[in-house]
Amino acid sequence: MHTKSFRVLGYLLAFALISPVGLLFSIETPQPMALTSPTANLADTQQATAIFNKIQDLSLKVRREVGPLVVEGGELSWEINAWRLARIKSQVNKMSSGLTRLSQMKAELDPWQQQLLSKMVPNVHELIYQTQAAITTLSSHQNRSALALTDYPGYINAIYHNANQVVDNVGTFTQYVHAAQKMAELRRHVSKKASS
Repeated sequence: MHTKSFRVLGYLLAFALISPVGLLFSIETPQPMALTSPTANLADTQQATAIFNKIQDLSLKVRREVGPLVVEGGELSWEINAWRLARIKSQVNKMSSGLTRLSQMKAELDPWQQQLLSKMVPNVHELIYQTQAAITTLSSHQNRSALALTDYPGYINAIYHNANQVVDNVGTFTQYVHAAQKMAELRRHVSKKASS
């Protein structure tokens, strides 16, 4: 039984080292990232997790809305472009509100949440900027041929890219935290078995 626990621990450690998530964090974070902090407030960390999940969900919606514009935006009518951009703007505004709330809570969050927030800020700010730029460009060029000659396609691609980054960042951090929590639990279990 004791050998089996060490074998499982070894497999988990090997998986963490060779998985893309393990590689990502070994490159970007040379020292292990602390999951919790004595200054973190449990209620705030739980609320922050819910906000991160909501922002990820909104980013998925943005990605779904902008997808057709990326693929066939030049073929779609001005009205369809405007309708989709209005929906994107609504979702981006909600993401911005969530980001503001997270920034206000930052000192009360766990270190991994603070790091995730820092990674998300540039992407959400870019989403705000690119969405407004796309709306402004679309409003002043209601002709499909003229619109194709503007920066509009680039704005649309940037919206897709930044929404995708937010989705990936939240997913990566969440997977890392779950894996680290399982590893810590397994270490406690092995340590308890070894001491008894």
